Amino acid sequence: MPRAGWCRECGEWVWVDPEGACQNGHGPECVGGIYDAEEKLPSVEPVEADFGEGDLPIGLHRFNWGAFLLPLPWGVGFGAWSVVTLWMLMTMVPIGLSVIVGSFGQDVFTANILTIGIVSEVISGGIRLWIGANANRLLWVREHMRLKFVEGSHPRFSIAKYLGRQRMWTHIGIWLTGFILMSLAFVGLSSDPIILQAREQWNIGPRDAALSAFWLVAEAGLGLWLAGKMRDERTVQLPPTQEV
Repeated sequence: MPRAGWCRECGEWVWVDPEGACQNGHGPECVGGIYDAEEKLPSVEPVEADFGEGDLPIGLHRFNWGAFLLPLPWGVGFGAWSVVTLWMLMTMVPIGLSVIVGSFGQDVFTANILTIGIVSEVISGGIRLWIGANANRLLWVREHMRLKFVEGSHPRFSIAKYLGRQRMWTHIGIWLTGFILMSLAFVGLSSDPIILQAREQWNIGPRDAALSAFWLVAEAGLGLWLAGKMRDERTVQLPPTQEV
């Protein structure tokens, strides 16, 4: 029965010979996840390779929830400075819009403050979704360039360890997002005098809190849709049955 496996050097599923070597000449030590071609395809996760070596594996073509929910700390923690730069641009969007609208006068600014908030959230949400969809690729390119051009450099972690860290970042991001949603609900619904005074001082009403909460949920929904789309795109079909 023909057999196939994941070759970390080729970055794809390949046919293997009886010794487990890749059809493209890579030895058995480079091939994992070997299976009989008539059986169900195993999970596409190249867990044996080092992060940044070779081309981006198909298994890392996935949505990164940690980078989506926590773009700044994730970018700083992994040294993905392109993500940090995008986050800084994202935070400048409401400031820039406020300056532009405010130049037409305080009355114009006050009348359009809700519009500024909505436009800022839409632009920032788009940037966060792009970061989530491309964070793995951006970090892989950075690590690949470091290994290629920095003499004596070594991989910082394996792909398996990287994926484990991403699960941790995802859990932290989910808990933090839940806390923010509960805080928005408290600010919008509370009748506490201190909260009411803060809402009046910052010109934040229940409607504003509700819109912010709604957009956070909408972003998460778009992230789920994008994650599913990326998962479908990376699905690898079984190779046709043939003799190796």
